[in-house]
Amino acid sequence: TASGHPPARDRIMEYLELLTEVDSTYTASMLRDIRAGLATEVNHIIGDMLTRGNEKKLPTSLLGIAYSHLQVYEQQRMKLN
Repeated sequence: TASGHPPARDRIMEYLELLTEVDSTYTASMLRDIRAGLATEVNHIIGDMLTRGNEKKLPTSLLGIAYSHLQVYEQQRMKLN
């Protein structure tokens, strides 16, 4: 929204309903990558969101924590391969 691309309210409600369904089998693609021991798109997704948030002076502490944890995962994964 801060970058000029507000999500449509009806779309948000669809995703919220889908992702909070008790028996939902949906997971984030990054979580599936982690479970499979694969590389994630941390820089492309979380890194980009973090950069954009910082540029817009938005609070990004949770994104920073997620980014840090995923960077640790990536480093450990690289050592194992």
